Amino acid sequence: MSAQKGDVLVIPGPVPAAPRVTIKWSQLGSRTADYVPLVVQNKSQGNADVPIFIEVEWYTEAYLAGVAHKNESGAYELTIDDKFQYGQKNGGGEHRFVVFHDKSRKPYHLRFLDTALASTTPGLAAKVAGALGYMSAANAVARSADAFIGEYLRTF
Repeated sequence: MSAQKGDVLVIPGPVPAAPRVTIKWSQLGSRTADYVPLVVQNKSQGNADVPIFIEVEWYTEAYLAGVAHKNESGAYELTIDDKFQYGQKNGGGEHRFVVFHDKSRKPYHLRFLDTALASTTPGLAAKVAGALGYMSAANAVARSADAFIGEYLRTF
């Protein structure tokens, strides 16, 4: 089952060396923004893996402390609500990835998938691909246009 509104995601505390990806899109001109791609656990669904992209400016101790509960292990527990958006493969609710960012940004789903799979570390790319239901990161990149082309992120 994919991430749903009301689910609790367990986000590791920010670290300076967290991988970052730059998402590019057009919105009244060319735009770019940096995100931290992670695969986190969905506490509400038996700790299932959930790919998430967090706006770099929001992946800070100061920001997360204001919007999430810090648990005993130092991770943040963040409840999915209408501040979150998502993309999903084939529109059926399966293999969803979550985006936590300023919703005034309007990139297509595909921008996240292609960028993350092409530019993150191989281990993270493989985890993102697996969580989205692909056999490998290469397979995901090759088939992503069919599943995501032209669709904006959706709000929970």
